[in-house]
Amino acid sequence: MAYPEPQGTEREIVQVNPTPRKPRILLAASGSVASVKFGNLCHCFSEWAEVKAVATKASLHFIDTASLPKDLKLYTDEEEWSSWGKIGDSVLHIDLRRWADIMVIAPLSANTLGKIAGGLCDNLLTCVIRAWDYTKPMFVAPAMNTFMWSNPFTEKHLMTIDELGISLIPPVSKLLACGDYGNGAMAEPSQIHSTLTDKERLMGKTKKPQKTKQLSVAIAEASSAGEEAQQQQQSQPQTPRKRGRPRKIVERTDSGEIKEEEAAEVTESQSKKLKTTEEQQQKDDDEEEEEQKQEAEAAWMGDMKKGEGQSVAPKEPPTRRTRRKSKPRKSS
Repeated sequence: MAYPEPQGTEREIVQVNPTPRKPRILLAASGSVASVKFGNLCHCFSEWAEVKAVATKASLHFIDTASLPKDLKLYTDEEEWSSWGKIGDSVLHIDLRRWADIMVIAPLSANTLGKIAGGLCDNLLTCVIRAWDYTKPMFVAPAMNTFMWSNPFTEKHLMTIDELGISLIPPVSKLLACGDYGNGAMAEPSQIHSTLTDKERLMGKTKKPQKTKQLSVAIAEASSAGEEAQQQQQSQPQTPRKRGRPRKIVERTDSGEIKEEEAAEVTESQSKKLKTTEEQQQKDDDEEEEEQKQEAEAAWMGDMKKGEGQSVAPKEPPTRRTRRKSKPRKSS
């Protein structure tokens, strides 16, 4: 049975978008030499996602802006408040956080890592991170020197951001830009891209990235890589020095004064040399005393010959008391 259609009613037309929108990815670069690869990274994601980029002032020294995709919008610190004029106007770091479905910081420098762990927000990038909604994924790809990566502060900072739910893309071992070889180089853009193509995370099936064993593995690799780099830099083994108990070194100056110095370390050869020097000095003193005695006796005999036939009282021969005494030496 057909029912008449009520008059005066309007049909509501709902337009359904048959194709879902592309994922929105916010890429960010901090001050590291690995920022030279930022253009390549942007091209990888621009092929299948909507991409916006944030760059710190230090990273602009390495980014070739001409190599970025033409339709890519790059935000810098100067644009943070340039569009804001009064209360009610939009705030850039809040707008970027609302717009993005996922955030990737590659490269992540040691300085920016420390800022994130400490909650600092003194530029556009760190303001976005501080205002980030951690129900949405965030990935970081560190890049720094091997010894900076193995520094104890780095381990503490990685633990802190891991508790926030930030996923780590560990660095790799290779010849670094500074000339050192070891762990700390940023993962290749292809590896970062393959990590983010996990559809479950991009589609939001997991609100918060699950913690993996990557963090502990990366820290263990860092410690071992740091030890290897330190061994490579020590090309020649150090010769161990023979240590002895502190002694006094006795030296005689040109004026005959005896000088004593405390020696922290005296080797056996130095001790023998010192003993020989003391014996030789004693021998020289004895010879000098004998010569002075002979000279004094010769002078006395000469005076006796000159005074023959004259009533002159003879002089007494010099005794041991009248001879010049050498200054006493201090015992060693």
